[in-house]
Amino acid sequence: MKLVYWKCVVSRINFCTGSAQEIAPNRYLVLSTHNHAPNIPNSIIAFKHCLKRRAAQETGSLKTIHSEKALRYHDAALQYPWSTAENLMRRARRDSLPPIPPSLRELGDVFENGLLNRYFCCRERIMYKTRLRDSNGFYSVVLACNELLNELFVMV
Repeated sequence: MKLVYWKCVVSRINFCTGSAQEIAPNRYLVLSTHNHAPNIPNSIIAFKHCLKRRAAQETGSLKTIHSEKALRYHDAALQYPWSTAENLMRRARRDSLPPIPPSLRELGDVFENGLLNRYFCCRERIMYKTRLRDSNGFYSVVLACNELLNELFVMV
């Protein structure tokens, strides 16, 4: 791995000696600490970006996501608490979902195209199995994990 060194972005303005070395991907060794207060507005922007990205990509509790990120961005979390971030995170999650299809047949298409792979059952990432059409032309969507299907087959 190539050695990468980082220095404070305001080192020329504030004569800050803050520096770090990247010892592995996303792992840093602090060589010298900063001699000034952190730039809170930039930290808030980064905090909001992380909250939006995780809310859109994950299915876990939004409050839990905020709490986890608040540990890393503690200064920004003081300025941007859960009560303020909740609306941003809910909107990001809502906007990341495809529109509700008008029929079960089209819902099956959405699952088959991989647009709803964020939902899972047991330890399987994808819980969509298939869509079925009965003799009357009506569709059903089968959502189950292999464990559940195996238990059903044992019962039969």
